[in-house]
This record gives sequence, structure tokens and C-alpha cells, in this order.
Amino acid sequence: MNLAELYYVGKVLQDCATTGMRSVGESRLSTTEMMVAETLFALGPSAIGVIAQRTGYAQSRVSTVVSALHARGLLTVQTDPHDRRRTIVALSDLALEEARRVSVQSARPVLEASVPNATREQIDGLERAMETLLRAIETGGADRAGVGPHDR
Repeated sequence: MNLAELYYVGKVLQDCATTGMRSVGESRLSTTEMMVAETLFALGPSAIGVIAQRTGYAQSRVSTVVSALHARGLLTVQTDPHDRRRTIVALSDLALEEARRVSVQSARPVLEASVPNATREQIDGLERAMETLLRAIETGGADRAGVGPHDR
């Protein structure tokens, strides 16, 4: 696999995951809002810069999304007590409940829809391979944006 193919596979998987997340409940969040919320669910309360690194969005875009979600009561925002220049963002109880609903949903139906000609065994293999990749990324101490456990 070359880098262009890796990028394409990643993009297709991201689009499939977004579609799957939208199908759970009555999500009224844009894709960017969903990614910010999912990042906060995965990492817990985080600085805007960390969210930007993890999602790949510009810090200004994350700030705009955080402001909009905060105004809708989905996020809490506070100044970092250790560095007053940083803003720490967290999911509100309402958003946390929605994120929990999304996080327990199996990705299998989305994978099956994405690769309709795949056999059950092939889907099983894809799931195992992606779970292995996820664990390797998580235990490797850094993700694609260089956000390691020390940043969380």
C-alpha cells in the first residue's frame, strides 16, 4: 500500500464512520462538531490546541465549533488554572450521554455496507486488523497528530 492508497482508505473509513454516527439517534451535529465531541469523549477535558491536533482541524475552526457547541449547552468551557492563556473544554452531561450512545455502536454494519461483496470472514478479518491497528496506535503513545498520553 502506498501513501495515496492509505490516505484514500482513511478518508473512506472516516466518511463511513461519520455516516454511522449520524444514523445513531437524532444527531444534529455537523461533521466537525461530531469530531470535536468524539475527541472530547475519547480524551476527556482537553485544550483547544489538543483537540485541533487530534482532529486535524485548524485551531481557529475548533475554537468556532467549541463556541457554538458551548452556546447550545453541549460543552463546558473554563480557563486552565495552570495556564490562563489556555481554554479547557469538556462535554456537558447531555453531550456525554449522546457520545456514550454512539461509542457503543458496532462498526460492523458500516463495514458491511462499505464492502458489500465481502464475505463474513473478510469482514471479520477487517475488524480484527482495524482493532489491532487501533491498539497499536493507542499503546504507541501517539496518534496521527502527535498527541500522546502526556498531552491528555
